[in-house]
Amino acid sequence: MSRLDLSRYFLPIASKLAGVEAELQRILHSDVQVVQKLADHVRGGQGKRLRPALVMLASRFCGVENDDDVRFGAVFELIHTATLVHDDVIDHAQLRRGMPTLNRLWGNTLTVLFGDLLYLVAMDEAIACRNWRMMEILAQVTTRMTEGELIQNDVLFKLDTSRKDYFDIQERKTALLFSGCTETGAVLTGRNEADCQAMRGYGLEVGRAFQLIDDLLAFSRLGRQEMLIAEIDMTKMARQVFSDLKHAETDSTIEFHVGALPSAPGDPVLIRQALTNLIANAVKYTRPRERAIIEVEGQDSGDEHIYLIRDNGVGFDMKYVHKLFGVFQRLHSSDEFEGTGVGLALVQRIVHRHGGRVWAEGEVGSGATFYLALPACRCTSATQS
Repeated sequence: MSRLDLSRYFLPIASKLAGVEAELQRILHSDVQVVQKLADHVRGGQGKRLRPALVMLASRFCGVENDDDVRFGAVFELIHTATLVHDDVIDHAQLRRGMPTLNRLWGNTLTVLFGDLLYLVAMDEAIACRNWRMMEILAQVTTRMTEGELIQNDVLFKLDTSRKDYFDIQERKTALLFSGCTETGAVLTGRNEADCQAMRGYGLEVGRAFQLIDDLLAFSRLGRQEMLIAEIDMTKMARQVFSDLKHAETDSTIEFHVGALPSAPGDPVLIRQALTNLIANAVKYTRPRERAIIEVEGQDSGDEHIYLIRDNGVGFDMKYVHKLFGVFQRLHSSDEFEGTGVGLALVQRIVHRHGGRVWAEGEVGSGATFYLALPACRCTSATQS
């Protein structure tokens, strides 16, 4: 997919966006050396400035005649930047827009404090505008965004996460900030509540679409991002994954057996994700069983190592096996079993990236077995998919 060129859409607001850059430079200027150092690094990794652009475009549409939109465009960008700074700490990210993250360069403590500072200077700037309706919007958006981050981390290893949960988190973390940006134009021009609601709703839908596309692009990038290959202790990893999942699955008793698995070369982060998805599926689909059993076994098969995850859960009809690894494909309704329909597609993409293969066998009412085969040596070239 080619990268979307937004420049022609931003042409009518080019001077306003330049004003946002000047505002950011002014707001982030500090006599405190460490603050200035962090601020300069953040500004050096400039993004698309999509949120200020939405403020400018909405304001232009509604007829804003002064530069209040420029000031609030900078405020929304500061709030967005603060969320990215905090996200990088939570995700242990090392790169952001091709540059080392703040937490990689200066550690988590300074990075979290700087993220908090960004929120505070954004609110201080908004207060200086003396527009109390805008203050309400910013306070509500920031609160809901923080709630979204808390919810997302709370459900990280929980198996009852549904599509509804996904879209709720998506709305809180992304779409509401977009809605605040587009509502700004209506608020700054004193439009009535119906107009404000219309602009707010438009931004909400744009934000939902943006995050859904962004997540799908992140999924597709699994086929292109550089892998860091290391020898993986698969036995240890399988046990750690189950331990994490079992911690969240408090209402069931599961017999979990791991055989002596051959180690394999691979990207530990990606292989762990694949194992997590497969074992999570087994836990989920054995939930109706009074005695749930999940087994992980492996064998060296010459040029490849073959691993299997077997369960005694509800199983599936083999005539639909071709649907298992498709994006948004499900063999059970969301009323029966929660899920988003991308977990097994992600497994397949990860395994293919390692030059391996994945397949499954099952029988309705008698459980399922998922197999993944990984090359035994590092010399095997990864597949680009």
